[in-house]
Formats: sequence, structure tokens, C-alpha cells
Amino acid sequence: MTNNLPEPPKNNRSGFTLVEVVVATVLFTFMALSVSRLTMASMRISHLNVYKTTAMSVAQGYMEQIKSLDNETLIRLSTHQPTLPLTVNQVLPTRSVSLLSAGATLDQIDDWLVANAVNPDTLSDTLEVINHKEIIIDVDPNTGDIKTMDMWIDVEIHRLSGVPGDTYLIDLQYIHSLPGLSNATRLERDVYIRRNSRDYIRTKRTMLHRPNANDGRLQLVTALLNFESI
Repeated sequence: MTNNLPEPPKNNRSGFTLVEVVVATVLFTFMALSVSRLTMASMRISHLNVYKTTAMSVAQGYMEQIKSLDNETLIRLSTHQPTLPLTVNQVLPTRSVSLLSAGATLDQIDDWLVANAVNPDTLSDTLEVINHKEIIIDVDPNTGDIKTMDMWIDVEIHRLSGVPGDTYLIDLQYIHSLPGLSNATRLERDVYIRRNSRDYIRTKRTMLHRPNANDGRLQLVTALLNFESI
């Protein structure tokens, strides 16, 4: 006697094997690590760009002030070598780019630059007369802690001959500190630094430098027209 019992229904559902689960986990881990590395690299680049952008803004701020100085000041500082103690006739009378606030005093706003006139007839490619500035990068709104960046600035002013009026080439070179800088050279230089109110001294400072990484240069030709010479 044959029992014609119905066959049990087939289960068409398929599950993951252990090997598939392990492979998927490994792939997901590698993908997560890659995304994490990219995120961290992006954050680091953004952090370093703050330093570079700030340094460029400071350099441009000083350049705008220098080009607006009168002809007498530019002529004097294109050939005059500074001596200590510095006087107002020996420096570029620039103002601070970070203390221009209503509550700042005149002494705090004054932020002189010592001009480089070592070789009045030759444009130098190195920093010879260095102004040391401490630039504010950020202020923590909760603690009030200030994050700063060191910056070296060298300014040359060259009077150009053979052109109408009084025409000058302003050359500003700078190096700024940059965290995590690899393959860098440790530089030690004599720098002019502001110690107290209008009290500038010459002392030694060190800076890590890697060309094209934490340096920059701005050049500008400015003319003060003298109609008697045209």
C-alpha cells in the first residue's frame, strides 16, 4: 500500500553562511577605517589652513598699511638702517591687525615694523631683518584660552628709477609656525620683538621651516605721483 502523502513545502529562503558574514565584516571594517582616515585628514588640512590663511591675511594687512605711507617715510626707510633703541623715525608706523578695537590703547595698537635696508639696491630672497609677531589664531569661548601663532616678517622697500613720479617696490616675506611640520629645518635668527609698550628689543628666536609649506611672499609696486617729475 502506497501512502501518497503531500511533500513538505520547500523553503526558498537562503541565509548567510559564516564565511560570508566574516567577509562582510572585514570589508565593512576596512571601509570604516578608510572613511575615518579621510575624515581625520580632512580635519587636519582644515586646521592647518587656518594658520596659512591667517598668515596671509596678516601679511596683506601690513602691505595695505605700508603702501599708504607718505613719500618721505618710504624714502627714509628704503635706505636707513635701524639702531637700538628704535624710534618712530626708524620704523614703519604700522598698526596691529588684531588689536584694532575700541577698548585698545594707543600703545597696544601701535605695532611697528622694522624695514630691511641691508642692501638698498638688491632685492633679497632671504629674511635678513626679521620682525617677530605673535598672532592670535583662536579664542576658546568657554575658557578664554588664546591660541597663537608665531610669525616672522621681513619688509624691503626699493625705490625704482627710470619711471615717472616716486615709485616703490614693496617686498614682504614671511614664515609662520605650523603644527606637525615634518622634514623641516630649525632656523635660529636675530629678531626684533616687542617686549612692552613701544619697547622693542633684538633677541634670538627659533622657527621650524619647510619651503613652500609655511612661508609666503607678497610684492607690490606703488607710485606717489610727483607732477614736477612728469
